[in-house]
Amino acid sequence: MPMTPIGPIKALIVHHTATARGVGYNGIYQIHVEENGWSDIGYHYFVPGPDYDLFPDAKPFLYCRPFDRMGAHAKGHNRGTLALAIAGDNTVEGRGWTPRQIQAGQRVIDAFQLLYPGLPVLGHREVADTLCPGVDLRDVFVLGGG
Repeated sequence: MPMTPIGPIKALIVHHTATARGVGYNGIYQIHVEENGWSDIGYHYFVPGPDYDLFPDAKPFLYCRPFDRMGAHAKGHNRGTLALAIAGDNTVEGRGWTPRQIQAGQRVIDAFQLLYPGLPVLGHREVADTLCPGVDLRDVFVLGGG
């Protein structure tokens, strides 16, 4: 099934994966594509867990879905929003984001805000009835957008 065009970009929505921090790209792919039956991972960018620190050449974040294609990450708010997911679950002790993950997430946020000046950065819970991403983004990231 072809992916739908995203439309004009109006926000970046940040998620936690609500999984163990060790989940990687393959784990997210399995959940989104194999279990949910989606055409691809629903996020545009993904920051894997700390297990990636074991590999010196590992990228701190992974590209998942083309920016010009609508994501599958915030029901009713996918059109016009980009998605960044960071492995872990900030509502469960011992599963919250690590400093390395936060640093990688900041790099993605900074890049999107350079591409789209004034871009608002929202937690998933700001557009849906969910705890995700389990933290107030303003307590974790430097946000320069709207």
